[in-house]
Amino acid sequence: MIYGLGAALGWGIADFTAALVSRRMGSAATVVVSQFAGFLMLTVLLIAAKPPMPDTGRVAVGLLLIGVLGALTYRLFYRALQLGPVALVSPIVAGYASIVIVLSLVLLKERIPALALAGAGVTLLGVIMASTDPRAIHLRTPGSRTGVYLGVAAMVGFGIGAYFIARYAKRVGWFEVVYIERIGALGTLAILSVRSLFQGGRRQTPLGRWPVSFALLAGLMDTLAFASFARGSELGFVSIVAAASATYPLLPVTGGLLFLAERPAPSQIAGVPVVLGGLALLAIGR
Repeated sequence: MIYGLGAALGWGIADFTAALVSRRMGSAATVVVSQFAGFLMLTVLLIAAKPPMPDTGRVAVGLLLIGVLGALTYRLFYRALQLGPVALVSPIVAGYASIVIVLSLVLLKERIPALALAGAGVTLLGVIMASTDPRAIHLRTPGSRTGVYLGVAAMVGFGIGAYFIARYAKRVGWFEVVYIERIGALGTLAILSVRSLFQGGRRQTPLGRWPVSFALLAGLMDTLAFASFARGSELGFVSIVAAASATYPLLPVTGGLLFLAERPAPSQIAGVPVVLGGLALLAIGR
């Protein structure tokens, strides 16, 4: 559960910064810069620490394919943040944990205690409550509706990808899983983003130093979050790690309160103790 909360911390910071930066740099540039930052950090770790990299050819091919799925999903997700209301997109995407939990129970045959399973459900309910502001949900424009649809697609992509990351982590360890997956993701993004980043040999938008810096931060935190998720899945129940990691939308909500002067709706305030109660059940039940 601790590793799941660590993943939530990383993804929460990454999402908040990405939501701000993507509206300045564009979704294509944001995702490329952020993913490159994460890959670079892992490469430095590989050179300095020399973690074991098992020789598993078929696993490597599978991880590269997961990276391709991850790249496509990130493009959808950052585009959803750019177009749709964050108050709706973020909790929708957080539903990826429900997909991971179902797949873990059915395919991995996990047998977690009933109390912990109830805690997972309560946690997800609290996340939806705490991260959804009914006052900020406006779907009057086609762009907003498109953002929501893209958010649903990203939820499915993240759920499937996270499940396979967890499954492979149990088999070969967390570092190989995250590193090879990032190679596949970065290669795919580089191919997809050439035309998006440049039009007629000129940049669409001046990137600027600060937007790039925040995009780099988003990438570093996102990679650390994936590492924490994979490590937790390697050591324990994937279902519990996924449920704990799904609390990440609370951080963008908190960021909006602290830095954007947003005011929470009553339903959001009520969702916080629900999340805490769900996490308590997870801790006790496991």
